[in-house]
Amino acid sequence: MKPDQITVDDVIRFAEENEGRPFFTLARGSAFTIGLTKVGIKYLLPSGSYYPVNRELIGEYLKDYNTSALGERELTTIYSGTKFESSYIARTLSEIRNERALRERFDEEREILGAPETMRRALFLARVGQGQFRDDCLATQSGCYVTGIKDSRFLRASHIKAWKDSTNEERLDRHNGLLLSPTYDHLFDRHLISFEDDGQIIVSLAVPANVIKALRIDVGVRGRAFSGETRAYLAVHRGELRRLEMLFTTGSGATGIVATARRKKKAVKSKDKRRGRRRSRFKTVDNQGTVVERVRNRYED
Repeated sequence: MKPDQITVDDVIRFAEENEGRPFFTLARGSAFTIGLTKVGIKYLLPSGSYYPVNRELIGEYLKDYNTSALGERELTTIYSGTKFESSYIARTLSEIRNERALRERFDEEREILGAPETMRRALFLARVGQGQFRDDCLATQSGCYVTGIKDSRFLRASHIKAWKDSTNEERLDRHNGLLLSPTYDHLFDRHLISFEDDGQIIVSLAVPANVIKALRIDVGVRGRAFSGETRAYLAVHRGELRRLEMLFTTGSGATGIVATARRKKKAVKSKDKRRGRRRSRFKTVDNQGTVVERVRNRYED
């Protein structure tokens, strides 16, 4: 099971540990509490009514959730059918993710505290791209790898191999660092961009064409070739970009943004049909060379 995936047992365990605890839905802020049943969980509302969700239905929700784009997982529209309880399950799954993130952070802090005293301060500073790690990057790199900015006030020392996946030695290794300006640091940290060993930038398919244009990302930019030590870290970074990219664009059957688009298309077609309007969709290529879907409206008497 991948770390960003949630299982039915995870949901049951969460309900057991948080039974009676008040929550609010993500979109409308509706209050509810969670509880257990013999066959699954239930969501109790202030009015006294409740929605039971058995293990099989939880599994159906998770099928959509685990294969959807990370940025869309808190949207109730990703769930097939969009049943009444989907807003409650969306909050539940969001809470499970948040608890995992907190546990990971605590584990990292404990690992740092367990390191030798001489290494402890360096690790704390490196965690936020400061201290000796940043100084080493500034000393060995001429500026932002993409833009060439040299003013250190506008540079961040980003870890190539994610902090949580690195050993203490790798966290302090200057070869695992890359100087980037804030915008590119943000994209790189979230594996939305990466680099080939020869310096060619890679832009994830998860970045929309309009965002690429607005940020003025030069998809043809190529910096200097990376050293052998850095290439090993970059291979890991590219692998994670590809994994997240696959989650965003594909899956079993129609998933991720594809599934969401199809469900929305079905809902729009049904609604428009009642109003006497039919929509047809076709694909074309925009002036950036990106395949996009267009809509043609046709009205009927």
